[in-house]
Amino acid sequence: MTSSVSIDFPLRRHRATLGLIVDPRIVIDVRARRGYLSREFLIDTGAELSVAPRYLAREIGLEWDSLPTVRVIGVGAGQVATRLGSLPIRIGTGIASAVSSPRA
Repeated sequence: MTSSVSIDFPLRRHRATLGLIVDPRIVIDVRARRGYLSREFLIDTGAELSVAPRYLAREIGLEWDSLPTVRVIGVGAGQVATRLGSLPIRIGTGIASAVSSPRA
């Protein structure tokens, strides 16, 4: 069974040397220790997972050293070691989890 979700985001447009371009960054509310923090994220609709900076893990209360280490492959050559955790987000009036830890 497959399912899909359609969400409209107001993307900014900028004039550049090559003409009008669309900026794929949006503001998403991330659940932190005390309420929500608004943070800007790059939307990559073809990605299997999303990455966030290490300082954001601290801001939302994740213990970096306790998160499992995984290796990911992106556009560049080779793999990159990173940590895998859950990033609870709010888009509009709904709450979702952007990335969830694997079950043991």
